[in-house]
Amino acid sequence: MPREGPLPRLRPVETVPTRGEQGPVVLLRDPLHLSQVMLGLPVPAYVVMAMCDGVRDLRDVQSEVAKRFGAIIPADDIEKIIDQLDDALFLDTPRFRQAFQRVRDEFAASTVRVASHAGGGYPTDPTALRQRLDSFYTAAKGPGSKPVPNSAARPVRGLMAPHIDYHRGGPAYGWAYKALAEGCPKATLFVVLGIAHTGLGEVFTLTRKDFETPYGVAPTDVDFVDELARRYGRPCFEAEYVHRDEHSIEFQVVFLQHLFQGRRRIRIVPILCGTHSESMDARKPPEKTPEIEDFIRTLREMVQSRGEEVCVVAGVDLAHQGPQFGDEEAITLERLPKIEAADRSLLDAVVARDPAAFYAGIAKDGDARHICGYPAIYTLLRTVDASKAEVLTYGQTLDPDTKSTVTFASAVLR
Repeated sequence: MPREGPLPRLRPVETVPTRGEQGPVVLLRDPLHLSQVMLGLPVPAYVVMAMCDGVRDLRDVQSEVAKRFGAIIPADDIEKIIDQLDDALFLDTPRFRQAFQRVRDEFAASTVRVASHAGGGYPTDPTALRQRLDSFYTAAKGPGSKPVPNSAARPVRGLMAPHIDYHRGGPAYGWAYKALAEGCPKATLFVVLGIAHTGLGEVFTLTRKDFETPYGVAPTDVDFVDELARRYGRPCFEAEYVHRDEHSIEFQVVFLQHLFQGRRRIRIVPILCGTHSESMDARKPPEKTPEIEDFIRTLREMVQSRGEEVCVVAGVDLAHQGPQFGDEEAITLERLPKIEAADRSLLDAVVARDPAAFYAGIAKDGDARHICGYPAIYTLLRTVDASKAEVLTYGQTLDPDTKSTVTFASAVLR
């Protein structure tokens, strides 16, 4: 008997258009990593999925598919698609909610935040990992040599490093962390700003958990975190689970340990930045949004009042353009220079240490280029007192399958 009532609502999933043996296919991935399944749906099945909004029923879907493709899709076939999506935890159903609560409870009970990307994003063996990260310094687009501490260098107060995977952005990490190693001789506390890619959580999300990597455990400065939360006075732990699989902080912590393990005992303050979407949607500068302004002001006051050197590290990327990110137009080699020019304009604001100009450069088109790192970059610029900033390197990727690009840069604030 056909399903009665509205079809279950689709929860946020990542979609990657590609081409299969039988034609166009859309790959689905779970940004929360609750599901390890990657589904490949042909276009008609993808259209069915896209109409799972908790309002349309089976007949509505049949009618819409018939309009688009000129044929009725049998109710049994729609049911099979719905069951497949539910099995993969892509629908907001009791099955998903139970799995989600189980993961939240497990993360809340854990004493550390485990290295969720070890074995995939980088080697689990410390020796292999050290060799891999060291290779970024001398890679073709890297800085050319390993770090050599330089007592004459102006102290690094802030760092902008990529959070793209090491495979594609390794040399840019090399530029960033070479500069940090050479210009940060005394810092023992690192505030690490990342991006909550799931789109869930508060404007800023904290955690008290230490971070485990193949190099060992990087301790979180719990006293700093608790004082920051207390002085901020708004919720910042309710979505702590978003730290569980987020790579933007993990990749920075791994590199910090790579630099200082066995040389200096460091502590971290992990902070995930949300999208600041309300501010962007309203074209309202972040400083006019109390939830953003109060946090940044408090963080800045705490960083500047510490009796020790503090360095603020932002794990960020720049533009995300192409069909993979919801754009209709494919990215070609010919378009990359124009994208770089737009990115360079934003980076000029970083060099000028001008957060207002940086935000204005993104807001003028409503963040049409999907600058995923902008909340952390803005927070970095507002938090760090620097007299000089410098862009160290810039990079672009171009995926031949999805015809999409991700861009990134490394920069230092002294």
